[in-house]
Amino acid sequence: MVDFSNRWSGKTGIALCALVLWLGVSLSKFYGWRTRYGKANEHNAQVPRDHWLEDWEKQAIVAYEREHPREGYRRLTFMMLDDDVTAVSPPTVYRVLKGAGRIGHAPPPNPRKGKGFHQPSGPHHHWHIDISYLNICGTFYYLCSILDGYSRFIVHWEIRARMTEAEAEIIVQRGREKFPGETPRIISDNGPQFIAKDFKEFLRQAGMTHARISPGYPQSNGKKERWYETLKSECIRPNTPLSLEEARRLVARFVEHYNHLRLHSAIGYVTPADKLFGLENVIHSERDRKLETAREGRRQRRQAVRQQQDPPARRKDEAAAADGKPTCRVGGLPQPATKRYPGASAQTVGLLRCLAGLRPATPRTLPPARPTRGALPILLREPGQERVPMLPPAVSRRRQRPRSLGRRTSPPDCGSCPSPGRNLPRPAKRQPNLGIREEEPVPYPL
Repeated sequence: MVDFSNRWSGKTGIALCALVLWLGVSLSKFYGWRTRYGKANEHNAQVPRDHWLEDWEKQAIVAYEREHPREGYRRLTFMMLDDDVTAVSPPTVYRVLKGAGRIGHAPPPNPRKGKGFHQPSGPHHHWHIDISYLNICGTFYYLCSILDGYSRFIVHWEIRARMTEAEAEIIVQRGREKFPGETPRIISDNGPQFIAKDFKEFLRQAGMTHARISPGYPQSNGKKERWYETLKSECIRPNTPLSLEEARRLVARFVEHYNHLRLHSAIGYVTPADKLFGLENVIHSERDRKLETAREGRRQRRQAVRQQQDPPARRKDEAAAADGKPTCRVGGLPQPATKRYPGASAQTVGLLRCLAGLRPATPRTLPPARPTRGALPILLREPGQERVPMLPPAVSRRRQRPRSLGRRTSPPDCGSCPSPGRNLPRPAKRQPNLGIREEEPVPYPL
């Protein structure tokens, strides 16, 4: 159909859109065929979108996950953004890894998480302190650490063989020495070190306040509990220290990694140090810029592939336009501007309709005279012939009978039988036509 229309449009000089309409095909259907000209008919196949990932990006995501098997897919997303591996969103990473069989279903969210506790609005407003046990070759040691509630930054930590109230005061004081001038609120559980009167007096003299969680509800100090879980699952248990010095060395190395390198999911996947010093907005803006750049790059590459797969007819027209040959556009597509006539002869139209298998038309036959509405139809004409409009029926100057303005309440009076309408007044007599012949029509003004 596309070749047939292009061939006869070029031979006869008829505009392509007019020829297509004469053949009984809609323009949208024809230009859809022309767009897919030269391509395989894959109507049910998936059409690639501009934002779809390319194969090398999926392979890079899977390879990066194999290098960091202990990280979740959300943390992997922002690690890849910061390392310039690929710029994608967390749901995309999840779909790629799930399709590759690297992860399973995500656990359901905790409905009670983040309720009933007012988060601090800035750094060094809340300091969480707690004590945990470390089993080192059968010997239990005490690990006491202080965590900033706003940034999750580990302020100070120590491993000791014993943990009394005085040693808890020493740990808090060393934390204050690292950040002088700060007077945070200390949040702890109800351990014997923290309910002692001397500890409360020490905090009062230092200008700090103290808040203890409800007994038997460790979720109130969940930031510290989660920190200890992370430390033991990622540092202590995999490495299994065999001495106190080795345990201190491993914990010191992990705390440095946790504060400055590890992306924290609760603070927008930035490091606690970046959150502490207020750099999270800069990091998020840079990540958004990388994502937008990656999307634009994918879109440009998709468009380049589409231009290479365009129909030969369009490439030929574009080459003709580049050579300086006159072209015009019909329906949004370039057409040759040679022999373009607004109409064609009756023989040409009949020939084309016969070739298309349609019934031949008789465009030179005038239609019966009847009232028409809208624009006047134009007869097909030979090239160089004047336009001949089809005239509507003659308009008479005979005065028309006015229509009734309301609905009749009784049947009309025939004058021969009694009826309720007999008493109605008869309409006025029609005035004679003065000097004007009723049969003389008035030509329609052109």
